[in-house]
Amino acid sequence: MAKQNKKSDKTADKINEGNAYDKIFKENSEQIFLPLIEKHLGTKIADFTHVSIRDKMQTTIEREIDNLYEVRTIDGKHYLLHLEFQTENDTEMIWRVQEYHGMINRRQEKDKKLEIKHLLLYLGSGRMSMQTQLPKAYQFTGFEVIELNRYATEDLLSSSIPELIITAVLSDYPKEQAEDVLRSICKRLKEVCHHPSKLSRYIRQLLILSGLRKLQVQTYKITNDMPITYDIKQDYIYQLGRAAEAKEMAVQFELEKKKLAADIEAKLQAKFEAERKKTEAATKAKLEKERKKVE
Repeated sequence: MAKQNKKSDKTADKINEGNAYDKIFKENSEQIFLPLIEKHLGTKIADFTHVSIRDKMQTTIEREIDNLYEVRTIDGKHYLLHLEFQTENDTEMIWRVQEYHGMINRRQEKDKKLEIKHLLLYLGSGRMSMQTQLPKAYQFTGFEVIELNRYATEDLLSSSIPELIITAVLSDYPKEQAEDVLRSICKRLKEVCHHPSKLSRYIRQLLILSGLRKLQVQTYKITNDMPITYDIKQDYIYQLGRAAEAKEMAVQFELEKKKLAADIEAKLQAKFEAERKKTEAATKAKLEKERKKVE
């Protein structure tokens, strides 16, 4: 127990020492290190202003990103300089700085983003061995995009994968063809889904995706009105000679279909009711406002 307490005391002392260093460097970094920074960057700094983003950062990061400065040099350069102070090697430093870089960039105003430079001042007595450059494979330079509204509808409908088929509702087609596309999706789902529960699940997912194109009402009507029935004779289980089991699955599908219809209808009814109340409230407020003007 005594050894454990000594270990805890040493850890606490180390944290307190680190905090003391942070405080000293924060208060004196301009006076102590500015000449060294200028020498390293090979320029003369005309303005060195501390930038506070504390109120926009998570609490766990605030302490670690205090040393951020807006810099203007005498030769007209303008950028943000993030300083880090280390008294010992930290294998996680390269990843921490990468994280800070993204956070600082995100917090800058959209049209006023400045270049960010990171500078670590190593104050330890031993040799510095920290990694300072990210391998190319780990450098963020951008991201790729899957733009579904540019995909050809026919390509998605021709797939035998249900997940791809239902995304056809988000693909590239004229608005006036929306209902035809929805019917084609339902038809393809029926062709590739060989079990009622699977077909029911993908129709439910189609209803969710269709909301992104404001087609939920049309989708509900089409899936409810179309004769999407389960053909027992096409079922693999039926073909294996297990007709009773296949028949039970078909009944289950019909129950799932009715449950789905009731669920969607209830949601639509709730949505329409909420919109009606909202409209009534707005109309009432407007009339009340006009009445007060007249008085």
